Order: sequence, then structure tokens, then C-alpha cells
Amino acid sequence: MSKGLLWGGRFAAPPSARSLAFMSGRDVEPTPPYDLALAPYDLWVNRAHSLMLGRTGIVPAASVRHILRALTTLEERLAAGEFALDPAKEDVHSNVEAMVTELVGIEHAGHMHTGRSRNDQVVTDMRLYLRDRALEAADAILDLVGALIAAARDHAMTLMPGFTHHQHATATTWGHVTLAYAWAGLRQAQRLLAFLGTWNRCPLGSAASYGTTLPINRGLTAELLGFDGPEPNTLDSINSRWETAADLVHCLASMLTQLSSLSQTLILFSTREFRAVRIPDEYSAGSSIMPQKRNPQALEAIKAHAVMAQGAASTLMSLGGHNLFGYNTDQMWTKYVALDAIGGSVASIRAMAGVIAGLEVNVERLRELASRDFLGSTALAEALVSDGGVPFRIAKQVVEKAVALSEQSGEEQVTEEALRCSLAERGVEVDADLCTLVESQRAEAAVARLLHAGGAAPERVLESCGEAEGLRAALAVEVAGRAQAVRDARAACREACDAF
Repeated sequence: MSKGLLWGGRFAAPPSARSLAFMSGRDVEPTPPYDLALAPYDLWVNRAHSLMLGRTGIVPAASVRHILRALTTLEERLAAGEFALDPAKEDVHSNVEAMVTELVGIEHAGHMHTGRSRNDQVVTDMRLYLRDRALEAADAILDLVGALIAAARDHAMTLMPGFTHHQHATATTWGHVTLAYAWAGLRQAQRLLAFLGTWNRCPLGSAASYGTTLPINRGLTAELLGFDGPEPNTLDSINSRWETAADLVHCLASMLTQLSSLSQTLILFSTREFRAVRIPDEYSAGSSIMPQKRNPQALEAIKAHAVMAQGAASTLMSLGGHNLFGYNTDQMWTKYVALDAIGGSVASIRAMAGVIAGLEVNVERLRELASRDFLGSTALAEALVSDGGVPFRIAKQVVEKAVALSEQSGEEQVTEEALRCSLAERGVEVDADLCTLVESQRAEAAVARLLHAGGAAPERVLESCGEAEGLRAALAVEVAGRAQAVRDARAACREACDAF
């Protein structure tokens, strides 16, 4: 048992600190000030803006150099954990200006806010923050997709029942099911890259909403911050603050909705009734009273985060749509909603990757379930179509009756005798051998015939795994390239400031 926990004796090892924190939620974890997450971006924005003011001659070069040196000191404090926000100064922007003033005096620091407002400053900070979080989320999704593809390869021939309406439907494989979520993840990664392409424009210079009379160079600040260029309309920059956050959160909510479905599947399949999978100890928790418990707590947390992300997406749109154009204080709350949703979403994606990588699949139990409850009835009806030349509607009626007759005999698959009686009752003659037709309902035989594109036949699953891995690799290159471009822009801004 891990020290301090009320459970753990039946576990091979306690969960890691990261897993435990994820499963525990916010019960004991302190929540830092929201603006502390924006501090590194605010310092970067201040560097870029100050350098632009110096290069355009709006602010004396000597004052700009003093400001830049002070910003370097603040970056060092932040890295050392010695950067504390004073609540009396409202926000990170006011705090930074006050800190710079304390270091170099108002005669120099007083120039910092020239040609801008906190409105465009926070929108720019958030744009930088959201860009990094989108890259982080895309990277996490691609890691998860890699784990899903690996599982699909391993289980391309692991037979199991497919489900509709929570009832047995037709035969499939664990590989086919796992790969479905891999393709869903790839789609979300593509959406995140589309988000990055859409929103990589710089709002700085929009001021309160309507620009400034000073001759600022918005193209320069956009370049220094790694953007593709300035936002083309200053009012839209401020008006759409909510939309940038809502767009990213919507992408993540879509991903977590997929993971919520996968979580519930794994939870159900891990029960004693199914005994189909075993959740890793790392992502399970015990009980304070029941010694035998292994609760799928990480998966339950993922489901909760999915609901929170869905609600956050709706909240962000509501916050953005009930005001006259221009900045309104309502917009400030978009920051809180977005940061909460994004943090929980990325943690959930990472947790699911760990679950999938360590999941134990009971192959024999899944195969056993695939032999029950007339799972091959649809395959039998289609065999009557393809091998016996029977119109599908008639073939379905014949098999429905054969199922009823077989069920009366206590069987869980259609028997040859029941099929013969049903065909005779319906007056249907087939040339195909009835024994061969009945064999077509076996899970192995049914799955082997799912050879169309996207089907569950093992060769199709493995082929689709190759395609998915190819797309994953291409997306990973794009994500890595965008992340490197951000790092390069930050380094270039720092070098330009040092050289000024």
C-alpha cells in the first residue's frame, strides 16, 4: 500500500504521482492564478512590442534597452519560481509593468504601454498560449493514436462481438474496434492543425478595439511573435477573443467525446460480467472500505472531463454572443473557462494513451462472446444472398424464423435443421449446400468475408493500420515543424532584443 493512501494492497504497484493527481481531480491540488499561465507569453509580447517601439522611433532607444533588460530579469525570476503576481494589480499585464517600473523607473517603463491596450495585449497572450496548447494536444493525440494502432495490429485477428443498442450485432475484431478510435484521433489532430492555420495571426496593435494613431509596425510584432502576419481588422481581433478559445475547446471536446465512448466501452468490458479486458493498475484505484476493488477511476475521470469540455465549448460561445461589438468584461471569463477545459482535456488524452498501452485483452473471452447470441445471423442472411441467390429481404425473413426455431431448441447459432425448416416454410429453394451456409455464420468465417474497404477482415485492418500510421507520421512532421517554428521565433525575438 502506498504511503498515505487508504487502499493499494491488492495492486502490484501504486499509481504514479501524475496518474494519482489525474484521478484525484482538484480535491487537494492547489490552483495557481490563471494569469500565471500567461506570464511567459506576456513577457514575450512585451519584448516584441517594446522592440517595435524602439525600431520605429516611437520610444527612445535608451528607454527600450532599459525595458528589455528588466524583462530579462523577470524571465529569470519566472524560471526560478520567484515570479509572484500581486492581486492588488489586477492582472499579469499590470503586474509586469509595475515590476519593470520598480526595476528601471517610470521614466523608462512608462513607455511600455504606448500604442496598445490591455485588450489587445491579453488577446495576444491568449493567442500564443492557445497555439502552444494546440500543439501540445496534437502531440498527445498522435501519441495516443500510435498506441491505438499498435493495439489494432496486435489484435487484427482477435474475434469479438460488435454491438448496436448495447446488444450483440455482428462479428468484428478488437483490432477493428481499436482502429476506429485511432482514425477518430487522426481526424481531431487534423482539426487542431486547421485551428493553428486559421488563428496564427497577430492581434497586437488593435489597442482597445480600433487601433492607435501612432505609427506602429504590426508586421514586425507579428514576425517577432511567430505569427503569419497581423490580424487584418483590429475590431475583429478583439471581438473574436471568445471564438479562438471556443474553436480550440470544441476540437478538444470532440476528441474527449470519442474518448468518453472508449472509456465506457473499456469500463464495461473490464467488469466481471464481461471479463474481456483488464485496466492497468496505474490507472485504477481502490476503495476505502472494500478490499477487492479495482475501480477504473482514470476512465471515469476522462468521461467527466469530456462533459466539462462540452460545457466549456457552449459557455465560450455564450460569453461571446451577447454584447455590443468591442471589448466587454464578459470576455475575461473566456480565459478561465478555456484554461480549465484545455488542461483537463490534454491530461485525459495522455491518460488514455497510458491505458491503451498497458491494457490486457482477454482474447479467449472475446472469442467466446463472439460465438453466442446468434451473432452470425446477418452473415448467414448475406450468404443466402451471395451463395444462394435469394433476395435480401426474403433471406432476412428466412433467417429470422431460423433464429426463432434455433432459440427454442436452446441454441445460440442457427442450426442446419432450423434453416431447412425456415426455407421450406417460406417456399425458398437454394442451390448452395446448407451445411456450408450454416458455417458462414461462424465469427471466423464472417469476419474473413469483410474484405471491403474499412472492413474488419484481418488483412483490411492491417492495411488500414498502415494507412493510419502513414497519416500519423505526416501529421507528426507538421506538428513538429510548427512547434520548431514557434521556438525559432521566440529565440529570434530574444536575439533581436539583445542586439538592439
